[in-house]
Amino acid sequence: MSETSNNHFNPNFHINTVIAPEAPATSGGTPSPENDDPKKSSRLKKIAWTVIGSVVGTGVIVTGAVVGVNLSNKHEVPAGNEPVATGKATPSPENTKPPVATEVQATPISAEKYTTPEAVVKASVGEVDEWINAGGTEANSKAWASSDDPGAYFTNLMTKSNAQFESQLLVDNWQTIPSLSTYVPNKENIHKTTTNLNFLTTPNDPNSEYNSQNKEAYKRGEVVDSIQFVSEDSTKIVADVTVHEYDNSDKNAVLKYTEGVAIDTTPYTIRMTMTNVNGNWKLSDYSE
Repeated sequence: MSETSNNHFNPNFHINTVIAPEAPATSGGTPSPENDDPKKSSRLKKIAWTVIGSVVGTGVIVTGAVVGVNLSNKHEVPAGNEPVATGKATPSPENTKPPVATEVQATPISAEKYTTPEAVVKASVGEVDEWINAGGTEANSKAWASSDDPGAYFTNLMTKSNAQFESQLLVDNWQTIPSLSTYVPNKENIHKTTTNLNFLTTPNDPNSEYNSQNKEAYKRGEVVDSIQFVSEDSTKIVADVTVHEYDNSDKNAVLKYTEGVAIDTTPYTIRMTMTNVNGNWKLSDYSE
């Protein structure tokens, strides 16, 4: 287990590109015959991803495509692959009121509630799952799609939810800890990717070309397979934790947006250090 590695993923997968159908013409243009019905317009056509790609080699902006979605990549989504919605979905006539977004709340890992080292570790893994899926709700998806500025809405949602979870799950000085200063941006990027895919697979969305396949919006997470404690007491827990990833890609069309590349479910081991800070357990170090 490397003390510095944070790249446990299949090296054959780096930046995957999925080209969606042509986006509808902008105002003043001539729409193509197959796209003249706004109800047939997928929200995928209204998303631009900025890609600064080591594989592509240059920074490009691609409209009407999902670029860089890499479900096989457990810990690192390449920097710059940030979804920015650039258009607005057409609201149905019966739903003209602006949707109300749901608030994201992180739960502290209380030493009073989690009384054994095993419970603390499992709670931490579970809360990280909550983090990378935070904001992925039907209400938020609809609010995003109907927003006058979807890009700003999405950015604000990511900023608020990241701040919530980082405050509750990490020690205050995490930016000064080398392992966490890498770990956090990676989780933030995975959070963006996961939430974007969640929005694209929202069930009962008449604007989605894959609506019939979306029974549940996309979610992903990790399962704890085993825990070996290196040391533990009432102030600090150090554990080697073997986990594997899972998702619900069998209940939605997420693979349509990832070039068919699924998550890698191979178990891997991480070393977590949890520190008791004023009665709440917080991640203070992390390595593979």
